[in-house]
Amino acid sequence: MALAQLLILIIVNLFNNHNMFKKISLFLMLITCSASLFAQNERDFQKGVDSLSAIKDTVVLNKKLAALREGNESDLILLANYNIAKELPYQPVLELIEKRFPNGDIAYGRQVERLIAEKDLQKKLQMLEALKKQYPNKDKGYAYAMVSHAYADAGQFDKAMEYLYKTTGYYRLTAWAMFGYTTNPVSLAKAEQLVDKELKNGKISEEQQNLMLNLKRYFLEKRQDFKQAVIVTKKIIDLKKGKDQRENDHYTILLAKSGQYKLAFPALEAAIKQGTEDEDIRDNYRIAYQSLYPNRNYKAHIDSINKGLQDKYEHTYNNSIAQKLIKIKAPEFELLDVNGNTVTLETFKGKTMVIDFWATWCGPCKAALPAMQQLVNKYKADTTVKFLFIHTNELPGDTQHVKENALAYFKSKQYDLPLYLDLKKGERGNLVAKAFKVSGIPHKVIVDGNGYIRFSSVGFSGSTPELIAEMSAAIDEIKKLN
Repeated sequence: MALAQLLILIIVNLFNNHNMFKKISLFLMLITCSASLFAQNERDFQKGVDSLSAIKDTVVLNKKLAALREGNESDLILLANYNIAKELPYQPVLELIEKRFPNGDIAYGRQVERLIAEKDLQKKLQMLEALKKQYPNKDKGYAYAMVSHAYADAGQFDKAMEYLYKTTGYYRLTAWAMFGYTTNPVSLAKAEQLVDKELKNGKISEEQQNLMLNLKRYFLEKRQDFKQAVIVTKKIIDLKKGKDQRENDHYTILLAKSGQYKLAFPALEAAIKQGTEDEDIRDNYRIAYQSLYPNRNYKAHIDSINKGLQDKYEHTYNNSIAQKLIKIKAPEFELLDVNGNTVTLETFKGKTMVIDFWATWCGPCKAALPAMQQLVNKYKADTTVKFLFIHTNELPGDTQHVKENALAYFKSKQYDLPLYLDLKKGERGNLVAKAFKVSGIPHKVIVDGNGYIRFSSVGFSGSTPELIAEMSAAIDEIKKLN
């Protein structure tokens, strides 16, 4: 994480705290647009972090870190980046940067953070004027975009557009994208009218055309006009020359949602048979199949497909899983179950622990849960195997809602999975995930009955049968070691 990402972190944390970003596609677009402005700085700071990380002598490392703390703004930004990479407290470093370099990039970013957090529109405007005075040479694009959004939410559409047109480049795209999160119905309607007008303008750039089409689709999907959303998505696919698989999948799902099952079915079934289906594809394949073949048994059909895939993967993993096993002492930990009871490593002594670090905001985590549910069912009668679905890395501001949100998600999908909570402890973060060195989720770990980590896997390939086969092979092999 470098200068751009530090500034983005400030703003993104704020957005998450105020529940502004619920659609990942636009959210990622905003971050990508912003980060690209600082690509060179990002590479330079990453080199610095890598260089510090390579130092094995603790005394030498501490001297270098102390020197950075006494250095210039770039030195302190490198220190903040290092702390983030090592999951150490970084906020005190940001506060020090703001104090010592009140006119620098980080100080400016934190001022923008406060402007975005301010709910009172008049106070927000006063803060904008203060920003303009204190930082006359800095681009106010983000600030203008967020003031535009505030006016739109207040129903003052003309003022919203006035501030939108104060922005340029990526910030203009950001301001437009924020209309996707406007709650005022009048502003939403007027924004869509302008989007339609922009799309008729043959002179807009390909990048802006892509944004406008995405916004138009967002508006259509919001009011469940899936047939028109299909047409718009086809235009997006054509714009990208069919090379974006996510758009191709989105198109197929919208075909199904619009009732065009015959057109959607071949692509949906191809994804299912490849074992790369995601949650939306699975749901829409089931709906399409039952609509096209109402007299057939869907469960028997899907079980047959999965069995064929699983047999193939079982042969592979049964012959190779032993080579993937490791032996690392599992860390001591304390964890809460959903009833508020504390469990530890000792609680599961003599058992094979199958741990799944996940979160409700994590798409791949959720996509892997059907496979994990099948594994739970498979080993339900085996008292020597214990599953722990540990919710971790919750979004900022969501800690108090993790339990209810996770349980609600399980209920909505009819999952019967043992939930545990690894909640953030201030700047120390999610301590159980840190203890297990979780760098990304989903992260699956299997601990043997003697307290050793024997298997570790990050991510999800997208194949339910493959995950079942791999985890089954690992569990059965590790049980032999207890």
